[in-house]
Amino acid sequence: MTSFVPPTELSLPVTERTNHLTTSLDVSSSVGMVRQLRQCDAQIFTGYEDFPSLTDDLIKRKIHASIACCESILSANLTGTNASNGRIILSGSGTSGRLGMLVSRDLNRVVRTKMGPTHPLPFGYTISGNDAAMLLSDELPEDDPVTAVFDLQRETKNTSKVCLIGITCGLSAPYVAGQVDYILDCNEEEKQEQTTVTATATATEWSTIMIGFNPDHLSRDRPIEIWKDRDQHRSSSVRDVVLRLHAKEKATTMNSSTSSTAMSSAPSFVLLNPIVGPEPICASSRMKGGTCTKILLDVVLGIATARVYGTCFQAPLFDTSKVSATATNPALLDNTSHAVDSALQAFDTARRVTYETTNANDQLSSLIDAVGASFKHKEGHLYYLGASTGGILGIIDASEMPDTYGAPFEQTRAFLQGSWKAMENVQGDLSASGPLYHIGVTHFVSEIMPTLSHKDTIILIEDCVSSLHMPNEETHLTLATICIECAEKYNAAVGRIGFDSAAPSNSPIVNTFVRVCGPRYISYPLPSHALMPGHYCGYDTLTIKLALNIITTCGQIHAGMVYENHMINTGPTNAKIYDRCVRLIARFSHCDYPKEAQVALLRSIWTVDVVTKEMLEMPQVSFCRCFTRIEHFFSLFFFII
Repeated sequence: MTSFVPPTELSLPVTERTNHLTTSLDVSSSVGMVRQLRQCDAQIFTGYEDFPSLTDDLIKRKIHASIACCESILSANLTGTNASNGRIILSGSGTSGRLGMLVSRDLNRVVRTKMGPTHPLPFGYTISGNDAAMLLSDELPEDDPVTAVFDLQRETKNTSKVCLIGITCGLSAPYVAGQVDYILDCNEEEKQEQTTVTATATATEWSTIMIGFNPDHLSRDRPIEIWKDRDQHRSSSVRDVVLRLHAKEKATTMNSSTSSTAMSSAPSFVLLNPIVGPEPICASSRMKGGTCTKILLDVVLGIATARVYGTCFQAPLFDTSKVSATATNPALLDNTSHAVDSALQAFDTARRVTYETTNANDQLSSLIDAVGASFKHKEGHLYYLGASTGGILGIIDASEMPDTYGAPFEQTRAFLQGSWKAMENVQGDLSASGPLYHIGVTHFVSEIMPTLSHKDTIILIEDCVSSLHMPNEETHLTLATICIECAEKYNAAVGRIGFDSAAPSNSPIVNTFVRVCGPRYISYPLPSHALMPGHYCGYDTLTIKLALNIITTCGQIHAGMVYENHMINTGPTNAKIYDRCVRLIARFSHCDYPKEAQVALLRSIWTVDVVTKEMLEMPQVSFCRCFTRIEHFFSLFFFII
């Protein structure tokens, strides 16, 4: 056996590197875990090494360009007709696609409230694996750039102006790359040959913003298998697409700076890639990557929506001398730089509130201990209950457990007041697809409650009530009553994540609920600002997302699913994760990289003792399909030669 010679950390994408702030996560107490995650999340704003961070001027200029692009697209709908003249499509795989769906849903609600129920919905989404992937993660469709284009065409049919916001945290998803490449083809001024599919789209004016958290030269460079028969002059990898977009961005910026006419209405091309540092759990992009995605979408689309539709964008100003000038100005913040700066500061405050509120660490630790105990039990479960945006954040967090930690789909589930109707997803009610698609609170009461025991944990998620669309008091009390019954009748552990004003403090039901939760009752201070007061807060949902991520991540650490800060109970569900598994096997077994590590992985996938030459030469997608069909996960520690 030869020594393990891994790819150097510097050669890996930042999103695949080990974060040295969290290497002792697996041997820390719950409080210690929270402290390490706090340090790691701070890098979102403070930066990582010498890369441009979220708050650098370079990135802010890209944010400004993105706002201008989206404002132009949304303005196309203000024509006095109900035609969908402009649409912004948020697209991604896994967490990225789920967050895209959530943000598009919430902002469509804002627009309909302002403009009326017949106004065209300006925001849409596509997600690899379609709406089923909101609940049951399926990584393999991420590798399909062809289906991605058809999904995009379906959502933009008969639309004159479109901006795709393609989200791929590692700049690695072929699904997003396929859509961006298609748009670049459509916008190419001098093409010698046009495919039929491109020719049909010439009536649409396309722009694209690609969001990710690696430098362009560290985007994924492995050839995309579905593109293997493409002409040599066309893109063959995600990196090809990223570099092509970056070149287009530079050319567009140069033309804009030299032109004497305004360029705000012209198609825009932006690579929006602040570097936020390695994930606290190596390559778990649901965490920092998802957090930064939510921030960027809220800042860019929140400001653009406010300006176009006249919903007041409230800047959380820290210089009180400027409040009267711009804080609630219906002109909607002519100073884009000020709007962006103040919003980013407010999101950083929301991050700090998650960790630094009085007793927050102790209360988070109490919830972590309960969830960890449930995960350790073979028959233990974590169940989220919630309404509206908070409930959907619970669904997103629960959906990430199987692929990240190899957890059974039944182990962590979320239930939403209003079920699929409240989701407002494209495909509608999917509850007929099977029991795991039963997501209504009524499903929880009828199907889950009778099975509860002391092995289970139930967490109520309560939103900030500053929005017109947040759950009302009756809903909060109904959900609290259900949780009380779970604790008193079934002896389940009960907790709560929410804000100070989510329910009246003098309510007997609330007082009982606080008592049964004990130290697991987390009440954050109400955000002092909102992105669009009365319509959309934004900052509260970031706090909720962070808290949910903390609880499930640390709970899985307690259950033994993490070694140092690497997820080890995972499997090769797509090409990117296949390569990650090979690196992990070599790292921890000290076998030769990549040959012996790959052979060990293939032996497990095919359940054979000897890997043949034919097996080694098969395309990666065959390995991933076989693994997905087996429907089980395994610890990487079993891959020792």
